[in-house]
Amino acid sequence: IQKVINQNPKSVIYFPDGEYVISSPIATPADGDLSVSLKLSDNAIIKASEDWSDSNAMIRLGGMNERNDINVRGSNYYLEGGIIDGNGKAKGVSIDHGRETSVRDVTIVNTSVGLTVRLGANGGSSDADIENIRIYGNGALSSIGLQIQGWDNTFSNMQISNVQIGVKIETAANLLRDIHVTYVQSGKLESAYRSSIGFLDTGDRNWYDNCTSEGFCTGFEIRSSRSILSSCVAKWYPDQTSKQV
Repeated sequence: IQKVINQNPKSVIYFPDGEYVISSPIATPADGDLSVSLKLSDNAIIKASEDWSDSNAMIRLGGMNERNDINVRGSNYYLEGGIIDGNGKAKGVSIDHGRETSVRDVTIVNTSVGLTVRLGANGGSSDADIENIRIYGNGALSSIGLQIQGWDNTFSNMQISNVQIGVKIETAANLLRDIHVTYVQSGKLESAYRSSIGFLDTGDRNWYDNCTSEGFCTGFEIRSSRSILSSCVAKWYPDQTSKQV
């Protein structure tokens, strides 16, 4: 797969239905002149192997040919469709470099961290557009659904569950719209309920619109005084007896 990406710049690599087992990360170029998009059919599954040991995500968008400077034009590469399966071992998808990257219509399952957006070009602004994503974690302690480390991103219509922290934001100027995170009290997560957080915001000036935390002990932990929450909801269940915030 990596050889096909390397030899076909400015292309869309298509994955037909089937299971593709990988033992190391797949990386696409961040340089807009070499950018490659990955398009998966509805029943195409990229799965981590049983011996997976890499600390990087399975799919690293902009993971090679780094171009993180303010003169870089939008990379405009994307990941679309299919299923990314971490097999309980791997991280799912990361946007490592570049800007204006899109991830859409993707299901990410059995991962320790579902999706990470790192610092991008133009002073850390990654300008990513993420929409129509379902993340179901591996249920491990410290598991995270969505991790945001870059600036100026837009996230819309996401369903996240089976993680200890639904969304973790470390930067500013991100828009989250129609994000629903659900806590699953089973396995290791059952004993970790008191430390579960739906939305953890350690950044600044982020905007939440119609976001819902369901079942997490702490619904929204906003450590900045300048983030905005509009039409957001925290829900708990009657059998959850621990202190809730």
